[in-house]
Amino acid sequence: MGTSPCKRGPVRFAACLLLAVQTSIIAPTPAGADAAHARVAAGTGTDTGTDPAGRPGTSGMSYMPHMPYMSHVPHVPYMPDGDQPVAEPVPELTFDLAEVLPADSALGTAPPIGTVEPVRAAQVAEAVQALNHGRTTHSAGAATRATGATAATRSVYAARMRTRATGEATGNAKRSRAKAARAKAGAVRLAHRTAMRRVKRAGVKWHSSGGCVDRDVRSCTSLASVRAGTISSVIALRKSSQCPIKITGGTEAGHAPGPFSHGNGYKLDITLNACVDRFITHNYPLYSVRGDGARLYRGPSGDVYARESDHWDILFR
Repeated sequence: MGTSPCKRGPVRFAACLLLAVQTSIIAPTPAGADAAHARVAAGTGTDTGTDPAGRPGTSGMSYMPHMPYMSHVPHVPYMPDGDQPVAEPVPELTFDLAEVLPADSALGTAPPIGTVEPVRAAQVAEAVQALNHGRTTHSAGAATRATGATAATRSVYAARMRTRATGEATGNAKRSRAKAARAKAGAVRLAHRTAMRRVKRAGVKWHSSGGCVDRDVRSCTSLASVRAGTISSVIALRKSSQCPIKITGGTEAGHAPGPFSHGNGYKLDITLNACVDRFITHNYPLYSVRGDGARLYRGPSGDVYARESDHWDILFR
């Protein structure tokens, strides 16, 4: 190369480093410089070294035979009177990179042509294979998580359904027990005095055309041996309708026989009035007509309201 050794990458660094080493070697030490100046002042300042051709030097400094590619530095005469010395022309410093950096230097050699692309292709193939493996692993993990989530969801759903079924069964059992308890309590037979005390406390009135309570007399109105459920149902009718209720028939003789008859404590007669008539006909559906012409209305609990000519004949289930 010529005069620009420090402009190209790693070669630049090596050349500059070598130039610094050469300069430090060429530069005289302070003691050597003083000795050279003394020789010049005495007129004996000649170079003690020789070049490879056997010629004496002229710079006042010894020639370094181990660096054949560099020119020697010219001598600058010493001027004891303080005059400015006139330097001899300095030859241009040149060197050959072929000698400085051999092909197998520490900087390494370039790979053979044609080997770079296969190596890159192999690296790319390995990267793609690793990426595909990662995607496969991720997909498998996602599938496993989805399967686990599905199984967990099914397990939770099954547990919830079991709990619901258990709750429903428990609720049904409780309702069945309550219904059985009500039926048992409703089946209890009451004395006339006990039944009268309950209806009067609820605001339900009682009337007997004969002014008596004897169960065996047709003109009396008796509540003897009436079901407790029948009394509870007539009280509920009074509360839900907010209408005046008056009992005119109970368990006394003179009514039609049967398992759900007056004598068995299932039926009561109440007087007609506009309030109770409107409540029954507007809230309970008409579902049939009895043989004697009485219209039949069914209540929500299965009670049957028969509209006779002068009273309501009610069967309380």
